[in-house]
Amino acid sequence: MDLTYSSSSDDPRFQHLPNLWQVLHRKTQPPVCLFNFYLYMRDDEKSSEEVDFWLDVTAHEVLWRLYHHDLTRQYLDDTKETSDQILTVHNALRHPTASPPQQQQGQGQFLMAGQRVQHVRLPGAVPASWAHPSELETQYGNGTESGVSEGTSTATPRRAMTSGTGGVTKEDLQRSAERIYYKYLIPQAEKRVRIPGEVRQRVAMLMDSKMMLNQGGGSQPSLTVTNLGLVFAEAREIVFEGMESYYFPRFLKARAYGNMVPSHRLMRCVTGLFFLFVGFAIVLSLIFLNIRPRSLRAWALIPIFIGAFLCTTFQFNICPILVAMGVSETKWMQFAKVKEPYLIKLHRRRGIKVVVVAVLYTVCAGIIFGAVPGHRL
Repeated sequence: MDLTYSSSSDDPRFQHLPNLWQVLHRKTQPPVCLFNFYLYMRDDEKSSEEVDFWLDVTAHEVLWRLYHHDLTRQYLDDTKETSDQILTVHNALRHPTASPPQQQQGQGQFLMAGQRVQHVRLPGAVPASWAHPSELETQYGNGTESGVSEGTSTATPRRAMTSGTGGVTKEDLQRSAERIYYKYLIPQAEKRVRIPGEVRQRVAMLMDSKMMLNQGGGSQPSLTVTNLGLVFAEAREIVFEGMESYYFPRFLKARAYGNMVPSHRLMRCVTGLFFLFVGFAIVLSLIFLNIRPRSLRAWALIPIFIGAFLCTTFQFNICPILVAMGVSETKWMQFAKVKEPYLIKLHRRRGIKVVVVAVLYTVCAGIIFGAVPGHRL
């Protein structure tokens, strides 16, 4: 089965199957959307923690980017404001006709601006313990999260960084990182993901060192700003590669090339075998009882066709009736509209193939049983 992706068309959605990146970033439509992929991972593969981990880490990195953007924007705003004030004072001092009071006022503004420049610093470049006393604010908070045992809350001086876009703070990043770590990576985690031991150990060392710094009241810029946002990046890539190489091809085979769930397929197989048994029993009875005319044997082709049709739908995992209705089964007797353009064409081709194969099986059975002479036992 060819699961390769082509990009030669102007509209790729009409020419190839989606890839995992498109599914996880919500670029696809049912039945190969993120919702259906999650249902497949949860119900069929029993590995929904892989998708949960990838989504949570992605959301954590989005928070980190917002926080980093806010730091950069605040620094640029402070630098621009200071530069404007220095330029204003410099222009005032260049006027030779200025009166002595104005010169004194300009010199005072210049000195005040110089003091302001001394207090401008790169956010995250200096430990919080070196900050000016007027910038420190003592906040009390506990370090507990869902699924983590409660501990004694400690008071640590923190510099709250708020943003106009979402109010992302350094504490938000820390809580998000701890929640992911305790939920997915510790040995007794609620949804433990499968990653190599050395990667898990590196993440644990980073998280443990960060938590020790927080408890001790210290700060390490490289850890709290950069590593705090990228601490799970390697683990996320490993989880993504695992889903892409193992789970996603199976998902495409089940949802893109088919429109039924496994339990529904099995039911159709059993029902189809029953109808084939009924059809063969009827036609063999007519043969061995030597019932005439032979045209009566044609009535046995009805259950034979139904049985062949149901068994063929089991074999191809596609139901032409559901294709005609434009739906695909997501769970037992729960259906969703097929909206992905390429899958609509793919399902139609495979549905026609199922009908043709079922008709060929029935015609072959009719020719064979019609040519057999009757013989009464």
